[in-house]
Formats: sequence, C-alpha cells, structure tokens
Amino acid sequence: VHTGLRRQELKLLTWGDVILDSKVPLILAREEVTKNGKAEPIVLHAEIAEYLRNLRGDSYSPSDSVVRMFSRMEPMKGDLEKAGIPYEDDKGRRVDFHSLRHTFNARMAQGGVPLAYAQRNMRHSEPGRTANQYLHPQSEAIYQAINNVPPILIPQVSHVLSHESGSGCQNVAQPDTEQVYKTSIEGAEDHSVSPDLTQGGTEGHTHQNGSSGWIRTNDLVVNSHPLYR
Repeated sequence: VHTGLRRQELKLLTWGDVILDSKVPLILAREEVTKNGKAEPIVLHAEIAEYLRNLRGDSYSPSDSVVRMFSRMEPMKGDLEKAGIPYEDDKGRRVDFHSLRHTFNARMAQGGVPLAYAQRNMRHSEPGRTANQYLHPQSEAIYQAINNVPPILIPQVSHVLSHESGSGCQNVAQPDTEQVYKTSIEGAEDHSVSPDLTQGGTEGHTHQNGSSGWIRTNDLVVNSHPLYR
C-alpha cells in the first residue's frame, strides 16, 4: 500500500534494494525484476521507512529477502467470501494484490502529491495512466477537492434605514436598496471604511429637538450562505 510494488517485484525484493540510511529513503526496483525492464527508484513514506528499519534490524545480508510471500488469491477468495466482501464489484474491479497499486495511487492523490511525482512512484511511462486508469475518485473526494478553490463572489452589501421616533428611540429597520451598487463600488475602492457610518446632527437629518428623524446607517453584511464561506 505504501510502495505500489507488484507481486513479483515484492517477491524478489532484497535488503540490498532498500536504501534506508540516506536523506531520502527509497527502494531501488532492479531492472531484472521490474515490468518494463528498467531500474527505477521508489521514494518511501516515512512510516514505511521506519517500519522497514525495525524489520531489518542490525543483522541482515543484502541478499536476504525482505518479504516472505503469502499465498496467491485462490485461497484468499474463500476468506473474502466468509467476510462478506465481494471479490469483484459491479464495475469489474477486483480485490486482488494488484488492486493495492490503485490504493497506493489514490492515497497519493488524496495526500496532494502532484501528478508528476505520483507518476514517478507508480513508474508509469505516461501521466494519463496514473491519472485515469489507476485513479477512481468518488464524488465526495471531488467535492472536497473543488471546495479548496478560493471563492470568487463578492460579499453582499446591506443598507438599513433606522427610524428613530421621540425620546423612546424606537427603531424600525427598513431596507434601502437604492444605494446598493454605489456603496458596493465605494466599498471595493476603499477597504478601510468602517462598517459603522452613522451620521448625526442636522446634516444627518436628525432633528435637534429630539423629534422624529432619520439616521442612515450603512452596515456591511457578509452573507452566511455556504457559497461565501
């Protein structure tokens, strides 16, 4: 799951192929064991590198096998059946050893590994093979990914006219839609404007003798709809 090694590659893997004491731990898949006949490095996750260090210990020979291979799929099909896991789903995907390469690729995608890097670790000659044939994103994963994209809609601007009446100062909020475009432009030009723009005095149309008057307040309200989050 951490390396994407094929069954035969894993079977022939020796400790001489596992480089754990360098700055970048990796497995060097030898040309005589790889599918394409080319020697290729596989950069290791820190977790599997630490696991391999513990597994190797201090007494080992470079020619020793790393893994004692388990049985092939036929005996495991019975185990899957007892566990209630179908060997093949409705899309023709099988629960076999090779499916772990798909898991390896999917985990790299979920972890944000760039396609070019994933292609190298999958040892594919074409990026399309890594991105398409070995990746089966679910709707939830796609949803989470696209919601990492920054929003582009500007916040809505709300304008409220408060009617102040008599000494009791009873306020009745009324929407003022006439200045929406004008104020939204002003807000875009000057981000330092305070959201509290209450105007008092005679210039603000408030009567000095305490009688009924209007106070205009411009309140910048950020919409709480998920599109604005």
